Amino acid sequence: SGYAEAIRDGVMEKGEEIDALNIIIDESNKLSQAIGSILYLSSFDGPSKYNYKEVKRINFYESVEELALKSVDVQSGKIEIINNFPMALSVELEVEKYNKLLNNILGNALRYAKSKIYCDLIIKDKDFIFTIRDDGPGFKYGEEDKVFERFYKGEGGHNGLGLSIVKKIVEAYEGEVRAYNHKDGGAVIELRFNDFYRYFMV
Repeated sequence: SGYAEAIRDGVMEKGEEIDALNIIIDESNKLSQAIGSILYLSSFDGPSKYNYKEVKRINFYESVEELALKSVDVQSGKIEIINNFPMALSVELEVEKYNKLLNNILGNALRYAKSKIYCDLIIKDKDFIFTIRDDGPGFKYGEEDKVFERFYKGEGGHNGLGLSIVKKIVEAYEGEVRAYNHKDGGAVIELRFNDFYRYFMV
């Protein structure tokens, strides 16, 4: 608001207005995203509802590849996503929730990775275990239990809501999510869905 007031009052030097407007737009976008995330989180406070209108068949492997195409760091070769999701596995699920889940987890991994991100899936009977790991600095001591709290921001984080949204979505399907450091270094986000077939048609 200070930049807007300065423009209104005419106290900006010549040529500074464009820089000020860019800052206003950037901060407005961040605020809008934060408000959207808060409203989305609040939608989980009531009874959980399965939105059949949102259900689409999603291929896990292809969805990661599509997201990689939108990443400047991946396309420039700075970051490599090692996509070990089965290429043939498609699942019917709520596309909005899945996209938010994937975008938030991979977005975090892209922010902290040095050069590689690993996407893996283990299937045990009816249980599905997804892991997304980066080769970055990993979580600080004790941080693993805090990263899913609303507004908790790690170093370089944005509004501290992304992983809170992930937790709410996973819990809506009676799944579990946890964060830990990999033995070879880097942070891991693990999603575990017991009796996966109760909710999703493979």
